Amino acid sequence: MSKVHSISDLAGNKDYQAFAIWIANILRDPSSVREETAKRIFKALRTETDFKG
Repeated sequence: MSKVHSISDLAGNKDYQAFAIWIANILRDPSSVREETAKRIFKALRTETDFKG
């Protein structure tokens, strides 16, 4: 997910590993960020990966 173009602007100055950890934390606890940000992460998960959950 850290290399998905549609959310790359959320990375700021994070490298891929730090961005991946940040995304993982949002997936575990979506309320830790703004609702709009969480929605973008989950939309990318559904549309840009083979995740079926």
